[in-house]
Amino acid sequence: MIVANKITNTTIQAIEETEMLLSEKDLQKAVDLISKRKQIDLYGIGESAIVAYDASIKFIRINKNVFFSMAETAQRLQAINSNDEHVAIVISYTGETDAPLEIAKILKNNNTPIISITGNSKNRLVKYADCSLFVSNIESTYRTSAAASRTTSLYLIDIFLFLIAFGLFENCGPEISFSFSLTKLIISVHKINFPSANPSEKNCLVVKDGL
Repeated sequence: MIVANKITNTTIQAIEETEMLLSEKDLQKAVDLISKRKQIDLYGIGESAIVAYDASIKFIRINKNVFFSMAETAQRLQAINSNDEHVAIVISYTGETDAPLEIAKILKNNNTPIISITGNSKNRLVKYADCSLFVSNIESTYRTSAAASRTTSLYLIDIFLFLIAFGLFENCGPEISFSFSLTKLIISVHKINFPSANPSEKNCLVVKDGL
């Protein structure tokens, strides 16, 4: 149980630190960029690819046009074919990995807005980003496991999902503020039913397990 407790405590600490790094202004900007574009393109290599894949499925579930491929070559081709009607979410814990940096440069040349998700503010990737969001850097750069960084990145994507979903279904429930009480909501449950402000309205957003 020592190992289990260690992992649990590290994960909780990483999420709490990520919450402290969140900025309402930056979240609003990221949500606006995603909501106003026709296409969401996700980029990530290695462990970041797992986060990008998870995000792609979630965005599809709220009827967004999404691209993601595990193949680095396909990611590069998508970047080459992108334009200002796309928004790119580039995920890289260090912000120093060659492939995401090269992709970011291509995206910038194509005037594609970039949202970066990295583990610290001092990296080259943020220089290309129109909006930079950060997760806890509790893990060292030369880590053997990416458990905490993966979890915090997924946590950040879940916040995007909730905020964008409420924007799409704003007539189906009360307005949601950018209160960071969302943190407890996302961590503790994935079974949420926000009732309609008007009981006669249909198609209200219901979030269940597996979102």
